[in-house]
Amino acid sequence: MGTEVARLPHVSVRVQPFSAGAHPSIGSAFTLLRFADADTADMNCVYLENEQGALYLERPADVDRYAVMFEQLSRSALSVDESVELVATLTSQL
Repeated sequence: MGTEVARLPHVSVRVQPFSAGAHPSIGSAFTLLRFADADTADMNCVYLENEQGALYLERPADVDRYAVMFEQLSRSALSVDESVELVATLTSQL
């Protein structure tokens, strides 16, 4: 990925640096799907994928737990500008 994607208005690239240490999602990536529209808010879910397949978690307690994890990751990640600068530096070395 180059920095072109990071410049799109609907994209926010954030890098989780090794210096942040262990974090709640280490070893398990997830996608948090949240809908702003009140009519579709009950469709919020978490998508998990592993070597055995995929799983959607739809219980509000599960969605809330992953939302907290996402907020923790966001707080320890590099800023958008720092992340884009790091990606640009790394891709220029390829």
